[in-house]
Amino acid sequence: MTTTVPTPGEDAASASPPEATQAESSDPAADPAELLRRIRKETFTQFGGWMLGSVLFALTPTLIQYFAGRQTAGYVQPELTEMMSRAQLYLVSAGIAIQAIIQALIELRKRGAFRLIVLCLFNLIILVFALFLSSSADGPNAVKSVVGEQSAWLFFWAFVCAGSSTWICVKGAAERDAA
Repeated sequence: MTTTVPTPGEDAASASPPEATQAESSDPAADPAELLRRIRKETFTQFGGWMLGSVLFALTPTLIQYFAGRQTAGYVQPELTEMMSRAQLYLVSAGIAIQAIIQALIELRKRGAFRLIVLCLFNLIILVFALFLSSSADGPNAVKSVVGEQSAWLFFWAFVCAGSSTWICVKGAAERDAA
């Protein structure tokens, strides 16, 4: 490291090494790698919040019912499809889809993205199917194994489509915040 000697009439504080001046002028937010790291961190944080708040919270009553039943005398373990039909995954799918639609519409006001429009349409289709199928899922003639299987598939696709649109939205928000 080199130092400069102040000339007569100059104080020592104004004579700083060239490296220090260059390091002070570089903004950490201007570094593309640091900016990308901040965007990824913010995106994963918000997406994790979506997972915890939307998906896991919606499935909590079913998990509680399952664990409470296991510690009860005479409890018979239901089949997986019957357990899925009890989970009311149609309503969970509808909730996840409507949340993703609203979030996508808010994001589309800020910037248009074709992928987001397509995912919003898929989420709308999932919402319509979920609401239609949930109306007869608890009926006396409903076949629990079919309800469980169909609701699981609808939940899977709701999770994929809503998760994808949520990812695009939170990534766009993180990029705007970082800029």
